[in-house]
Amino acid sequence: MFKKTDSSQKYILPLAITLLLIVAGARASAYLYTLSSTDITYPDWVVVFSSYLTDALGAVRLAVSFSAVTFAYYYKKKVFPAACVTVLCSLADFAARFIIDIVTDAIIGNEIIAVIWLLLSFLYEFVFIILACVIARIMILKLARCDTDRKLRKYTAERALIYSVILYMISRVISELFYMVDFLISYVNITNTEIASIVGSFLRIFVIYGGISLITGYLSLSVLTSRSRKAAASD
Repeated sequence: MFKKTDSSQKYILPLAITLLLIVAGARASAYLYTLSSTDITYPDWVVVFSSYLTDALGAVRLAVSFSAVTFAYYYKKKVFPAACVTVLCSLADFAARFIIDIVTDAIIGNEIIAVIWLLLSFLYEFVFIILACVIARIMILKLARCDTDRKLRKYTAERALIYSVILYMISRVISELFYMVDFLISYVNITNTEIASIVGSFLRIFVIYGGISLITGYLSLSVLTSRSRKAAASD
């Protein structure tokens, strides 16, 4: 059975700082991408690198968010503080995007469309943070009914985190599939370059939202549980 290691919420402030630092890094990377993609003085690798880095940091933030709410359910029994921090940091990210676009005149005349798109994107993330909470809750309920070590291993916090990350990755794959189908229907005589681009888009999703997210989420969960146990041992 899982064990409550610490009743305090001391991890909340470090969590918020970590997520906001990731947000700042992602916005800086996105700004670099905008500059480099519109200025021929930048080498091509800067455009590619900043594009991948921006997506990777967004995936890392979500992975840390999933690990935080999973940790909160398994070890703190109170998920609301962690969920609030992750949702507010997500909102801060999208608000920062809008402010940067306003300051840099990137959305002149399209402010309403930009707000709608950012709001929908935020709600998209919000839904998956809530789903991560639901998954952790279901896993804990199943864990409570386990009577063997083998069954206990099926409902660990790590398993709950993996399910949350994979679910989000699948949603990205499905979204890309819709885009691909629309592209294939709209155009004929698809070139090898375009096929390579389609394949690359799917590989990008699997690497960033699958591999990187799983590694980051697992490391984040490990750090949270390790610190929580050390704090409990010192009390």
